[in-house]
Amino acid sequence: MPATTLPEIIVSYYPANGDVGIPLSDSITILFDRAMNTERLKEDFFVEGPDTDQWIGPGLMELKDPDNISQGDLDDFLKSPGYRGIVQGTFEFKSISMTDATVEVDPASNDYRTKLIFKSTRPFAPMITYTANLIETLDTTGTSWPGYVGFSFESGSGSITQLPASISSSILTSGASPSTVAATSDGTGLKMLSSSPVDFSTKNASDLTEITINFDKDLDAATVTNERVVVETFLASDHPNLVGTAKGKLAKQLVVNGKTLTIRI
Repeated sequence: MPATTLPEIIVSYYPANGDVGIPLSDSITILFDRAMNTERLKEDFFVEGPDTDQWIGPGLMELKDPDNISQGDLDDFLKSPGYRGIVQGTFEFKSISMTDATVEVDPASNDYRTKLIFKSTRPFAPMITYTANLIETLDTTGTSWPGYVGFSFESGSGSITQLPASISSSILTSGASPSTVAATSDGTGLKMLSSSPVDFSTKNASDLTEITINFDKDLDAATVTNERVVVETFLASDHPNLVGTAKGKLAKQLVVNGKTLTIRI
C-alpha cells in the first residue's frame, strides 16, 4: 500500500529510539524516502531537552551566557523547575540518491531523497534524555504528511571512558612518549609544530569539540590509534559548587589529513 502518514516516509534516523551514551557533539539525522520541503521541516522539527532557562538571584536575573558565570555566583545559581527547553541549533539538508544512502546527488538533475541534519548550537548536556520531534510536514510537491514521529535518546557522560589515575600536566598530553604517538611511513618520529588550542592554554571555550595538532611530517594513519592518542580532562578549580561532568579519558574520533591530526571529542 502507498504511504499515507509521516512515519511511513521515514527511512532511518539517528540516534535510534532508546539509544544511550550518544556523544555530546553528535548531530541528529532523519532520512526520508522522497524530496521534502526543507523550509517547512525547519518549522516542524524540534528537539526537547532539559530546562534551558537559567537564572541567578536575588532578583532572578536571566543569564544570557551561563558559561561565563563566575565561580562565586554558582552559590546562587537556579533553574526554573518542571519545564523542558527547546534545543537551539542549525539545520543542514542533503539530497541523497534514491538507491544509495551514502551518495549525494545534484537535486537539479536527479530524483533524490532529503536528509535532515540538526546540529545543536551547544554540545548536549551529559547524561540527559533528549527527544526529537517531527510533526505534520510537507514534501516538495506540496503533499501534506500527517502524523507524528518522536524518538528519545540519552547523551553520554561527557564521553568518559576511564577515570584518571593522576592529573595530566597538559590538556594536550598524548598519554604516550613522543616517539610512539605516531609515525611516518619511513618509521621516523615526529615533531609537533603547532596545536589548537595552544598547549598549556587557558580559558578555552567550554563547548570545544575539536583539537588539531600539526606535525612536521605526514602522518601514517595506521599508527594513529585510540590506544596511542589519549585526551584526559580534570577540574580546573576546587570551588565546592563546581561539579565536573567530563573528568577522565575522553572518547574521541581521530582524523588524519597529511601532517594534521584532528581529535574530535
